[in-house]
Amino acid sequence: LNKKLFKGDETITYDFLRENLYPETELTNEAVNAQLASYEQFITRAGYENWTPSHLDAALANTDMNEQHVEIFKAFWLANRVAAHEALAAQSSWNGSLSRVAWRVDVKTNSRDSMELNEPTALLELSGKSGSLGDGDDSTTVRFEMNRTQLGGLLRQLGQINSAISSAT
Repeated sequence: LNKKLFKGDETITYDFLRENLYPETELTNEAVNAQLASYEQFITRAGYENWTPSHLDAALANTDMNEQHVEIFKAFWLANRVAAHEALAAQSSWNGSLSRVAWRVDVKTNSRDSMELNEPTALLELSGKSGSLGDGDDSTTVRFEMNRTQLGGLLRQLGQINSAISSAT
């Protein structure tokens, strides 16, 4: 299920899983498919919601999975939680996103205008990547500098965005 759900391997089908995981089962094909579908739904929900191990334990306690499958889910989740969440987030991201922010503060020591001397300047570098519907692995990097006033204005706008998002959720 990991390869099918999070790595996009289309060769992993319910028939393949049934043949390899349930070679000598008394369950019907429909019962096996239903069980695999419920496991797929469970692990996808855990990935989207980025469940902690304790949240996973609580959710598993409310299922009718046998002990062996519960232990397999726990071991899988401990090893793959972050990768599963990131894969699902990448699959659901249609727009570009900010992938890296780098910054430093410089103080000018040489300038034609004496007013700019000893004035701190923030140098920023923002790197972004296209979304899952974009053309391949396009990335863009923007570098710019801001003085104290410009940086203050940007921080105020980011605060307003943060407040709007907080009030919407």
